[in-house]
Amino acid sequence: MQHNLQTQTKNNILVIQLPEEFDCFKVDKAREQLDHFANDVADNIQINFLHTQFLDSSGIGAIVFLFKRLRAQNRHLELVNVAGQPLKLMSMLHVDRAIPVNRVSMNNVA
Repeated sequence: MQHNLQTQTKNNILVIQLPEEFDCFKVDKAREQLDHFANDVADNIQINFLHTQFLDSSGIGAIVFLFKRLRAQNRHLELVNVAGQPLKLMSMLHVDRAIPVNRVSMNNVA
């Protein structure tokens, strides 16, 4: 399995750190790892956008796909430290209405 996404476990939550750009090229490289996360790795998963400056439709699609697979298993996904272009795109596509999105907060900065 390629390990392109950095992860850590914090308070029984798997935290996935997205790269600065999560576009079609990064999504393609991380696809196998995202499938692994969807297969019962942890009940609660956070995707941390702290360093993410750019997100495209492939990134949104990967996140929504992961969310749907987790929800079908009664598991939870939360997006944290979302700001800038990724936040605008998620708001425009109403992703924030389905998936819990927490904007950048000094309390969330790791």
